Amino acid sequence: MPKVNFKINDINQEKILVESLKKSIDFFNSHRIETTWPKNDIEKEYNENDYADFKNKLEKEWIEKENNFFDKIEDFFAVKINEPFEVNISNYGVGGCYNLPRKITINKQLPYDHILNIKHEIIHLLIEPFIKKHNIDFQNKEKLTNCILDLFK
Repeated sequence: MPKVNFKINDINQEKILVESLKKSIDFFNSHRIETTWPKNDIEKEYNENDYADFKNKLEKEWIEKENNFFDKIEDFFAVKINEPFEVNISNYGVGGCYNLPRKITINKQLPYDHILNIKHEIIHLLIEPFIKKHNIDFQNKEKLTNCILDLFK
Protein backbone atom coordinates (compact mmCIF):
# COMPACT_ATOMS: atom_id res chain seq x y z
CA MET A 1 0.00 0.00 0.00
CA PRO A 2 1.38 3.45 -0.85
CA LYS A 3 2.27 5.69 2.06
CA VAL A 4 1.40 8.83 0.06
CA ASN A 5 -1.64 9.47 -2.13
CA PHE A 6 -1.48 12.49 -4.41
CA LYS A 7 -4.68 14.38 -5.17
CA ILE A 8 -5.59 17.50 -7.09
CA ASN A 9 -7.58 20.24 -5.39
CA ASP A 10 -10.78 21.00 -7.26
CA ILE A 11 -12.08 24.55 -7.64
CA ASN A 12 -14.14 24.40 -4.44
CA GLN A 13 -11.19 23.08 -2.43
CA GLU A 14 -9.05 25.90 -3.81
CA LYS A 15 -11.64 28.48 -2.78
CA ILE A 16 -11.87 27.01 0.73
CA LEU A 17 -8.07 26.92 1.04
CA VAL A 18 -7.67 30.55 -0.03
CA GLU A 19 -10.39 31.71 2.36
CA SER A 20 -8.86 29.82 5.28
CA LEU A 21 -5.35 31.10 4.50
CA LYS A 22 -6.54 34.72 4.34
CA LYS A 23 -7.05 34.52 8.10
CA SER A 24 -3.30 33.97 8.50
CA ILE A 25 -1.97 36.58 6.10
CA ASP A 26 -0.54 38.74 8.90
CA PHE A 27 1.26 35.70 10.32
CA PHE A 28 2.71 34.86 6.89
CA ASN A 29 3.88 38.43 6.40
CA SER A 30 5.38 38.76 9.88
CA HIS A 31 7.33 35.51 9.42
CA ARG A 32 8.27 36.33 5.81
CA ILE A 33 6.57 33.22 4.50
CA GLU A 34 6.20 33.24 0.74
CA THR A 35 2.66 32.77 -0.55
CA THR A 36 0.75 32.84 -3.81
CA TRP A 37 -2.79 34.08 -4.20
CA PRO A 38 -5.32 34.19 -7.03
CA LYS A 39 -4.61 37.05 -9.40
CA ASN A 40 -8.17 36.93 -10.70
CA ASP A 41 -11.08 34.62 -10.14
CA ILE A 42 -10.05 31.10 -9.12
CA GLU A 43 -12.49 29.62 -11.63
CA LYS A 44 -10.80 31.51 -14.46
CA GLU A 45 -7.31 30.53 -13.30
CA TYR A 46 -8.10 26.88 -12.64
CA ASN A 47 -6.65 24.54 -15.26
CA GLU A 48 -7.15 20.89 -14.41
CA ASN A 49 -4.58 19.80 -17.01
CA ASP A 50 -1.87 21.88 -15.31
CA TYR A 51 -2.72 20.26 -11.98
CA ALA A 52 -2.73 16.78 -13.55
CA ASP A 53 0.64 17.37 -15.23
CA PHE A 54 2.13 18.55 -11.94
CA LYS A 55 0.62 15.58 -10.08
CA ASN A 56 2.13 13.11 -12.56
CA LYS A 57 5.53 14.80 -12.31
CA LEU A 58 5.35 14.83 -8.51
CA GLU A 59 4.39 11.15 -8.30
CA LYS A 60 7.37 10.18 -10.47
CA GLU A 61 9.68 12.44 -8.50
CA TRP A 62 8.43 10.95 -5.21
CA ILE A 63 9.28 7.45 -6.42
CA GLU A 64 12.77 8.62 -7.44
CA LYS A 65 13.53 10.66 -4.30
CA GLU A 66 11.56 8.99 -1.50
CA ASN A 67 14.79 7.20 -0.55
CA ASN A 68 13.23 4.81 2.00
CA PHE A 69 11.97 7.83 3.92
CA PHE A 70 9.18 5.90 5.63
CA ASP A 71 11.45 3.06 6.75
CA LYS A 72 13.78 5.62 8.30
CA ILE A 73 10.99 7.66 9.89
CA GLU A 74 9.28 4.56 11.30
CA ASP A 75 12.58 3.46 12.81
CA PHE A 76 13.33 6.93 14.23
CA PHE A 77 9.89 7.36 15.83
CA ALA A 78 9.44 3.64 16.62
CA VAL A 79 6.05 3.64 14.90
CA LYS A 80 4.44 1.78 12.02
CA ILE A 81 2.72 4.01 9.47
CA ASN A 82 -0.24 2.03 8.19
CA GLU A 83 -2.46 4.75 6.77
CA PRO A 84 -1.31 6.84 3.81
CA PHE A 85 -0.78 10.58 3.90
CA GLU A 86 -2.91 12.60 1.49
CA VAL A 87 -0.95 15.17 -0.51
CA ASN A 88 -3.23 17.74 -2.09
CA ILE A 89 -1.91 19.86 -4.92
CA SER A 90 -2.86 23.52 -4.91
CA ASN A 91 -2.05 26.65 -6.83
CA TYR A 92 -2.20 28.89 -3.76
CA GLY A 93 -0.96 29.53 -0.26
CA VAL A 94 2.38 28.68 1.31
CA GLY A 95 4.91 26.16 0.02
CA GLY A 96 3.41 23.41 2.13
CA CYS A 97 1.03 23.05 5.04
CA TYR A 98 -0.55 20.25 7.02
CA ASN A 99 -3.78 19.36 8.76
CA LEU A 100 -4.21 16.55 11.24
CA PRO A 101 -4.46 13.72 11.00
CA ARG A 102 -2.77 13.02 7.63
CA LYS A 103 -3.40 15.79 5.11
CA ILE A 104 -0.73 17.86 3.37
CA THR A 105 -1.15 20.64 0.83
CA ILE A 106 1.66 21.53 -1.56
CA ASN A 107 1.70 24.74 -3.61
CA LYS A 108 2.72 23.85 -7.15
CA GLN A 109 3.52 27.48 -8.03
CA LEU A 110 6.37 28.02 -5.60
CA PRO A 111 9.80 26.90 -6.83
CA TYR A 112 10.68 24.71 -3.85
CA ASP A 113 11.87 21.13 -3.70
CA HIS A 114 8.39 19.68 -3.42
CA ILE A 115 9.63 16.28 -2.28
CA LEU A 116 11.50 17.84 0.64
CA ASN A 117 8.38 19.89 1.38
CA ILE A 118 6.27 16.74 1.54
CA LYS A 119 8.76 15.05 3.87
CA HIS A 120 8.90 18.21 5.99
CA GLU A 121 5.10 18.27 6.33
CA ILE A 122 4.96 14.56 7.17
CA ILE A 123 7.40 15.16 10.01
CA HIS A 124 5.21 18.05 11.20
CA LEU A 125 2.24 15.70 11.35
CA LEU A 126 4.20 13.10 13.29
CA ILE A 127 5.53 15.56 15.89
CA GLU A 128 2.42 17.73 16.22
CA PRO A 129 1.21 16.03 19.44
CA PHE A 130 4.63 16.72 21.02
CA ILE A 131 4.56 20.33 19.76
CA LYS A 132 1.13 20.95 21.27
CA LYS A 133 1.92 19.16 24.55
CA HIS A 134 4.99 21.34 25.10
CA ASN A 135 3.55 24.51 23.61
CA ILE A 136 6.48 24.94 21.22
CA ASP A 137 6.42 28.17 19.22
CA PHE A 138 6.48 28.42 15.43
CA GLN A 139 10.20 29.13 15.01
CA ASN A 140 11.28 26.26 17.24
CA LYS A 141 8.75 23.92 15.67
CA GLU A 142 10.29 24.65 12.27
CA LYS A 143 13.82 24.16 13.63
CA LEU A 144 12.89 20.83 15.18
CA THR A 145 11.16 19.65 12.00
CA ASN A 146 14.14 20.65 9.86
CA CYS A 147 16.62 18.99 12.22
CA ILE A 148 14.72 15.71 11.96
CA LEU A 149 14.39 16.10 8.19
CA ASP A 150 18.16 16.63 7.88
CA LEU A 151 18.64 13.10 9.24
CA PHE A 152 16.64 11.58 6.37
CA LYS A 153 17.21 13.66 3.21
